[in-house]
Amino acid sequence: MAKIRSGMLEILSDAIAAVVPRSSVRQRLEKEALDGGKVAIVAIGKAAAVMMESACDLFTERVADALLITSPAYAGSIPAKARFVPGNHPLPDQTSLDAGSALLEFLSAQDPGTRLLFLISGGASAMVEVLESHVSLEQMQEANRWMLANGLDIRQTNLVRKCLSAIKGGKLLNYFDNDALVLLVSDVPGDNPGDIGSGLLVPEPDIGDVEKIELPAWLKALLHIPQECEARPNVRVEIIASNEIAKSAAAAAAEKQGYPVTVHPGCLCGETTLVARQLADYIDRTAPPGIHIWGGETSVNLPARPGTGGRNQQLALQVAQRLAGNDSFCFVSAGTDGIDGHSEDAGAIVDGGTLMRGEAEGLDIEDSLARADSNPFLAASCDLIHLGATGTNVMDLMLAWKA
Repeated sequence: MAKIRSGMLEILSDAIAAVVPRSSVRQRLEKEALDGGKVAIVAIGKAAAVMMESACDLFTERVADALLITSPAYAGSIPAKARFVPGNHPLPDQTSLDAGSALLEFLSAQDPGTRLLFLISGGASAMVEVLESHVSLEQMQEANRWMLANGLDIRQTNLVRKCLSAIKGGKLLNYFDNDALVLLVSDVPGDNPGDIGSGLLVPEPDIGDVEKIELPAWLKALLHIPQECEARPNVRVEIIASNEIAKSAAAAAAEKQGYPVTVHPGCLCGETTLVARQLADYIDRTAPPGIHIWGGETSVNLPARPGTGGRNQQLALQVAQRLAGNDSFCFVSAGTDGIDGHSEDAGAIVDGGTLMRGEAEGLDIEDSLARADSNPFLAASCDLIHLGATGTNVMDLMLAWKA
């Protein structure tokens, strides 16, 4: 089993390496750089620092101005030409509003002939915000907490955010007239550009669908359904890294190790309890031998006082519980950003001995799952995956080995 586990971690590593934005940005800009002249760069999100660094290295003296907005946890090395403004994650706070003000000031200061390069990745929705005038910070924070705790999917969450924000859903287009190129690292199911960073520069054609979402009365009262913004032909939007690219890289790595590979299409979403049941049943009963690859982003219905962990650790531990004692499987669930929920770990790699190892250290799996406190159990069973901040974010990867 040790060899299997080591091989699966190598597959995960190769998959993440394929979507590191440093190389993705450079490859895209080398293929077709912005026309000559000055360039102003805005980078927002978990991968902002490495994306900014890559662009600044390429454009060098052409960089007229640069603004980097990310959480300090993801800041890393800040290019000399860039002004760093912190934004909070996973929930927006006053620093996110300050970052929003800095963004609007930055855009208003650019000369009309300066070309804009926007580099946007996962986490941008929380890190930068300008609220509609009738929405307070406290109301916006409560809305985000409610959506997170009640398992709204990313599409539903973004529709609500766009109705509370003065810059999302394409509304940032109202603040500049310059030509712009927007490069996106997708962290959303289906790779809809309008859902990445809540679509700062992508108009939302279906904003009225927010009325179909079951929301509490206080949140419905806050929603302001705007008129649809219009896309601009001088603003080009492209995705340069995604979960699908990571899945393809994982498949290539598994094939290189000699495994038969099954890449499952679509996006694995839903509450972890249901997803774990489906995965465990499939692995146990019908999955052919080899490596199986999924991508997606599950959710956890949190208790009032959740413990330490995240959706990947919760999912992995639930799969381990259902397949306890089964020596013919190994399962990985990990966030490609390297950070899973409120923990310092990316996820977990579990097998048929996980339950026994954790309980031998005095921990109770039912209690751990009920309290969303999977991290201590997985630490005790020696199943945590620690990567540190990877500099990218294309949702989560799930891998299974079946004998």
